[in-house]
Order: sequence, then structure tokens, then C-alpha cells
Amino acid sequence: MLSKITSLSFLSNTVTKPFDYLFKECQCEHFEINNIVQVLSGRVNSDYLILLLDINYFSFDGFLNDKSNEKFDELEGLLESFRENNSTKIIISNVFNDYLDINTVLNIEDHQRLLELNSKINRLSGISDIAILNVYDLVFMHGYQNFINLKNGFLFQAPWTKLAYSTIATSIDEIIQLFKFNRKKVRNI
Repeated sequence: MLSKITSLSFLSNTVTKPFDYLFKECQCEHFEINNIVQVLSGRVNSDYLILLLDINYFSFDGFLNDKSNEKFDELEGLLESFRENNSTKIIISNVFNDYLDINTVLNIEDHQRLLELNSKINRLSGISDIAILNVYDLVFMHGYQNFINLKNGFLFQAPWTKLAYSTIATSIDEIIQLFKFNRKKVRNI
């Protein structure tokens, strides 16, 4: 995947250790689970920080609500502060959820809140050197049951299948390659 030795730091509210297998040529570091606030408040000495979030980071009792917005606002503030104190480039994932019966009013409302949250996460790319890993689209492209390991429903178990790890790793590699190219700033006319 990556041609030059690159240092990657993984930060998440889930298990990230299986990515080591897919990034053998990189120096990988994994922060402890759920240390997002502490890590983003400090210094990170790697080329890239991969911030993988799932719905549980924002949801309370399984649903997105006003507290989810507060959690996002906190994350946005942490990322802005991190950018001021670190040169590490950040790749942050958006989130997904399983809606088995999308026809219920509750599921439609919760799905709409998820789309709004992902829209906010996508706007984080406006902060310099932050890119978005679109896990939401990857899940829909491959199917929830093919992407999420339904047998690992326990806390702190790897939530993804082998296909998911491989697909996410490929997407991370593509984003890193984009970071390495000089990008032109497009001006509005």
C-alpha cells in the first residue's frame, strides 16, 4: 500500500489493532479505546492520526439526540485545538448505523439525525489537513451484514469483518496518497 515508511496513529472508541496486519510497512500506534478527548488535547508525533468513530461515540441509549450534538461540538473544538498544536494530518470517519426496518417513524427520524451528523462531520474537512473517511458509504456499498461482525456485539470487540478492515485500510491509503500530492486551491469566479 504505502510506498514510504509512514507513521500512523489509530484513535477510536473501538478496537483498531487488526489494522496492523494491513499496514505492515507502516509504524502503527494504537491509543487506548475511548481516550479521544485526552489524545486530541495533547501532542501526537506521527504523520497521520486515524480517528475511527462509530455511532456509539455520539449516541445515548442507542439514539442520537441533543447530547449527540453537544458531543459533536466538543469533538469539533478538540480538532480545532489539535490543529493549532499539531502538524499531524487527521483522517476522521463518519458514522453509520443499522436500520433493519426503515419504515418505522422512530427509525426514519433517527436515520435523518444520522445523516445530519454525518453532514456536520463532513464539514470538518474545512479544518486544514483533515480528511473524511466515508465509512457510511462503504457500509452501504458492501452491505451491513458483510461489513459488520454481528457476532462481536460485546464491548471492546472488533466490530468489523475482514472485508471491512481491508476496505477501510484501502480507503485510508487512498486518502494518504491524496495528502501526499500537491493540491491546487480552486478559486470561485
